Amino acid sequence: MRFNLRGKMLIFTCGIVTLVTGLSLVVSDLFLKRWVQRELEQDLICTQSLFESVMSERALWLRSQCWVVAEDPRFVAPLDIESPNFSSQARTVLREAERFQNIIGSDRFVVTGRTGRVLAQVELFSGSGESLANVGTVARALKGELAAGPSVVHARTYQMTSVPVTDGKRILGTFSVGFKEPLDEEHLSDVLEALLVERRVPDMLRSTEPSPSLNLIHEIRKDFGADLVAVTNRQGRALALVVRRAGFDSRVRDLAGARDAMQGHEWTGLDSDEGRLFQAVVVPIWSQGEVIGTLETGFEINNVLAQSLKQMTQSEVSFLACDRIITSSLPASCISWSGSCS
Repeated sequence: MRFNLRGKMLIFTCGIVTLVTGLSLVVSDLFLKRWVQRELEQDLICTQSLFESVMSERALWLRSQCWVVAEDPRFVAPLDIESPNFSSQARTVLREAERFQNIIGSDRFVVTGRTGRVLAQVELFSGSGESLANVGTVARALKGELAAGPSVVHARTYQMTSVPVTDGKRILGTFSVGFKEPLDEEHLSDVLEALLVERRVPDMLRSTEPSPSLNLIHEIRKDFGADLVAVTNRQGRALALVVRRAGFDSRVRDLAGARDAMQGHEWTGLDSDEGRLFQAVVVPIWSQGEVIGTLETGFEINNVLAQSLKQMTQSEVSFLACDRIITSSLPASCISWSGSCS
């Protein structure tokens, strides 16, 4: 095709405009990518700084509480026995461990004796999303009943009490507490009354944020001294579930912190156990100038911490260890990660 001068000028101008536009888009894209990367780097640095500050504060608090318990005569007395029967001593120590763990509220509380054998291990397990619709008292509460009796959760039987949580005539969900030991009538009446006047749970059921739910449930569990606390929606799915498990084990505690503590030294660090990661403090237990055992307390690095940091930083937070995600504020459906330690 032949073009006149005007046509050629028009084609040249269009070409120049297209070229300049393309170069502008490339430059803008590179600029935006670098800007976003810098912003993400700054956010990560701020989140890391905040995380380190939170962890430092928690470590100081754990350390102070650990020493208070380790020096309490009521706690030391069952350990200060020369050649005890292991099972008898473990039952006594476990009873004291449960009491002191409930006061502190730590996710982990492990006591070893003179030989390093575990005399008591108390742990809290937190979660959400699990269906409890088939649990006896929960199923009855979903129908609008006040229910009490033995119920099985995670293959363990608890003496549970469940109440429906309502908004007018509409059932929002259920609220349950459970104990590993049977309750007498008077204690059961007190639990029911306390459940019915618990005003914070309906607000929690209306909320879409998981962090307040778990934090509130931990607080309620501590107030009741319960072994299980659960809140479900009207389909019976757990919005928050906290379970306390306690027992003793004849194994020797094979942890660097426990070995250091048996030598009379305090230890602070991360303790990994069965896929769970804890910020832990281990201290020796002394009697008359001799180490008679060790005490470990710790907080789990879990969804509660991730959601708290998310609220503080307004960013999604994930904790990674080697080739797996420990916990994340992101929904499970959004998480995809593969990698290796370096």
